[in-house]
Formats: sequence, C-alpha cells, structure tokens
Amino acid sequence: MNRRSLILAALADLGCGFLAFVVVRVMPLFTGQHQDIRPFVLTTFLSFLGAAFFRGGRAVMQDGPTFLFLSLGGIAPAVTLRLLGISLTANPFFVLFLSTSVSAIALGIMLKVLSMKGRTTVALMAGCLCTLLIAGAAYKTIPNWLDGRAYEAVNNAVAPFSMKTLDGQSVSSDDLRGHVVVISFWATWCLPCQAELPKIQSVSKRYSANPRVSILAIDSGTEGDTPEKVRSYLLKKRLSLSVLVDSPDGESPGPAARSLHVPSLPALYIFDSAGRLRSIHLGYEASEDLESSLSLQIDRLL
Repeated sequence: MNRRSLILAALADLGCGFLAFVVVRVMPLFTGQHQDIRPFVLTTFLSFLGAAFFRGGRAVMQDGPTFLFLSLGGIAPAVTLRLLGISLTANPFFVLFLSTSVSAIALGIMLKVLSMKGRTTVALMAGCLCTLLIAGAAYKTIPNWLDGRAYEAVNNAVAPFSMKTLDGQSVSSDDLRGHVVVISFWATWCLPCQAELPKIQSVSKRYSANPRVSILAIDSGTEGDTPEKVRSYLLKKRLSLSVLVDSPDGESPGPAARSLHVPSLPALYIFDSAGRLRSIHLGYEASEDLESSLSLQIDRLL
C-alpha cells in the first residue's frame, strides 16, 4: 500500500474506534442504566469487537497498526473525558473500559482473520463463547468484586464541621456524637446521586426506630443547589430524609466537604458513636446491593 492508502486506513481505524466509544457512551441514554457496570462492560466488549471485526484481516502486516489505531480511537476520548472530570471518573469503570476494549479489539481481529481463512464456523463459535464468558463476568464476577472493595475501612478523627438544615438551623458534627452516623453527600444535578438517594432512604427507614443511628443526606450546595431547590427536588421525588446543605456560598465546598476531603459525588462517610470516621464509600454502582452492604456497616458499628 502507498503512503496515502496507509494514512486513510489509519484514519478509518481511528474513526471506527471512536464510533465504538460513542456507542458505549450513548447506550445508557436508551437503557437508562447510567451507573450500572454490567451493561457497560458488555456494550464495550460488543462495540469494539464489532469495530475490530469490520476493520481487521485486510493484510497480516496491517493488523498491528489496525489494533493500535482502533485502540487509540477509543481510549483517547475516554482519557480526555476522564481528565476533564466529565465521564469515566470512577476507577472501576475506567479500568474495565480499557481492559475490555483492548481485549475485544484483539479478539475481533483474530476472528476476522479466521473467517477470511475459511474457518467461519470456528470464528463464530469462538465469538459466541467469548461473549458468554464476558456476560457471565459482567453480571456475576465483576459485581462480586465491586462489593468486596466498595468500602474503605479507616479509623480517623476529623475536624469539627457544621451544616445547615433546609430551614437554616445549624447542626454541628459534635451534636452527632453518641450515634452511628451515615452522611451521604449528594446534589440534585448529580445523576449517580439521583440513583443512590432512594437506596439511602430505604436504609434510613430501616433504622428509623433506632435512636442510636442517624442518617443524613448533605446536599453539596454547589452549582445552584439552594435550600428551595433541594426542597422542591425532594418533594418531586417523594424522598423523606434528614437533609442538610453544606456550601454557604453555593460555589466552593462547604465545611463538611472540606473536613472530610470529599473528592466527588456521591460519597458516603460512616462514623462510630465516638465521632470517628470508620468507613468511606465513593461513587455509586447499580449492581451493588447498597442497602445490604450499608446495613452491614451500620450493624458492625452498633
């Protein structure tokens, strides 16, 4: 192939890799499963497998560059969005995207080579088997792995902080001593928070009769989340939680977020009755049984 043909082939590979990435990011808009790692992994595998099968097998000497440019076309936008804090900021999603996409590209090229050599049945069987294995891992193994690493165990003292209720009353962290306390940081504009908050309410109802447990939902107060907007959101979603607002100016992190060094939303912080921070849970993943895992954390401290 001449130089012009090589450049066009490389651009086509980049475009196919980018298109596969777009499919991965657009699919949740149709399924509504924005924070579920199971369909995310399966969609990533099938999208990049299809792109590699379409582009692979043109010539033995060109499958290496095909693999490279397909990978670059998918990984470059993923890394860019992660650095900008827009998407794939959760480490499990990012790591699984990288490993699944690269593996799918290698497999797709191999299947295309087998097909072009007249071994279509072998290629079809191998493709189906690998898809079943990925689906099994996505819907069983990966959720179990996430459950095992969901909470970071700590035993830290934290700087005192105060927040305000929706009615403007101040609540100090010192007021919470003597209780096992769960603090859920969220915001009305945060999609993962919207999915997680009903789970927090379910746990809150479970412990509503236990005076030794306090479960608080602290709105970050940033990006326009005023007490009025928070109250309207809770009413619209029919959520009944003990809600406070953190940020005093609506822009910078509030005293609670600064004291606990909250890196992103949603975030759960669990305190023992002595006021020491004992567990941290960052992000939300729909495949996790949050009600059960959070209840276990509370019961352990009780």
